Amino acid sequence: MTVQDFSDGILLEFIIVFSHSLIIARVSCIVLLDHLIAAVAFDEVLLTDKFPNVQAFQRAGFLSNGALEFIAESVDATDVPDDVVGFRTLFASFHHFSPAQAHAILSNAVEKRQGIGVFEATHRSALAILLMFLTPLLVLIFTPFIRPFRPSRLLWTYVVPVVPFVVLFDGIVSCLRTYNPTELQVLTAELSSGTQYQWEIGEQRAERAPLPVTYLLGYPTAAEQIIGREGETAIL
Repeated sequence: MTVQDFSDGILLEFIIVFSHSLIIARVSCIVLLDHLIAAVAFDEVLLTDKFPNVQAFQRAGFLSNGALEFIAESVDATDVPDDVVGFRTLFASFHHFSPAQAHAILSNAVEKRQGIGVFEATHRSALAILLMFLTPLLVLIFTPFIRPFRPSRLLWTYVVPVVPFVVLFDGIVSCLRTYNPTELQVLTAELSSGTQYQWEIGEQRAERAPLPVTYLLGYPTAAEQIIGREGETAIL
């Protein structure tokens, strides 16, 4: 499964399902959207969350000039409503789930004949954990540029450095909780039995990147089994 496969019409719909109160950084979200628009033909991008931050979603929609839409109601990644169809994706969030929850997310995609993609930039390795110790420095450098400006942000970043510590702690824990390809294979081992569903699991390292991105792609093997082909939708 490649980007070319998407553009050829095999998987034209995306669902990016976030099951935590995750606020997507403005730059990251818009850059991601630009890449999707350049590589894939779709009509709609839809944001979902188990605990939706409607204000953040509205702002993302404004910054994208209306290309991003959202569901204001809660969407559980382990039990996605039948009327939310398309290729589901989880970026930098799959490690938040226990093995039982992760299995349920993948199982729900198979049961409802929807494709799913999992992408993790964190890595359970000594190098990844070591690199996390650079994150407090980045927080110190970029905090003054965050808008809207709040004096309290400066207080908890520079006077009482709670924010840099929390970011470091979160990064290390995320690395330790990230599933490796072998563990992802275990999670998917029984899900395809008796079904026309295929999994691709591995790691891909970008040029000059210190760490690889771990990926999992799951999709029905027969193109006609993908629901919603007529109205292309990308759901973030």
